[in-house]
Amino acid sequence: MNIAARLQEVASTGGVAISDDVYRQLRGKLDLPFQDGGERSLKNIAEPVRTWTPIGGQTTDAIVTAIAPEIDKSERSRAARNLVIEINDAAWETARSGEELPIRLQGEMRAVATYCTEIALQVVTEAFRYSGGGAIYDGNILQQCLRDMNVAAQHLMVSEIAYENLGQMILGLPDADPMC
Repeated sequence: MNIAARLQEVASTGGVAISDDVYRQLRGKLDLPFQDGGERSLKNIAEPVRTWTPIGGQTTDAIVTAIAPEIDKSERSRAARNLVIEINDAAWETARSGEELPIRLQGEMRAVATYCTEIALQVVTEAFRYSGGGAIYDGNILQQCLRDMNVAAQHLMVSEIAYENLGQMILGLPDADPMC
């Protein structure tokens, strides 16, 4: 059992408690006031843990919204965003000119949608994993996001088949179809 899960046990209903280590990492990065909750003895944790709780009734949802940009520091979200913009701009320009979208561009759009869904699912899964035990409850925004992203990732239009179809189009195979 990790400290985050034990901290959720001592947090107020719908609230959040963080350890001193997490507080030090977030201090100065977030515009959220926290109150020192003192040292708390936590079940199955050898040493007492200094806790911090948000001031002013901040809920878990508010905390998650505030720290979301800190979760994904890698280039993957920016890369996915730029790829979507590039492909959708190309599709938009083609449509504006009155031309039909080429099969390959349709395949690229589907593959990009698949890639972005995968990245979003990775980010939500990381946020869920780092949020502690309170995220498992139905009313928690992270539990809802995790469920919704997993449902979205199961949709046929954003499945691994999109990559295979795009590969077939790039290779010029005659039966390549972006929608199958």
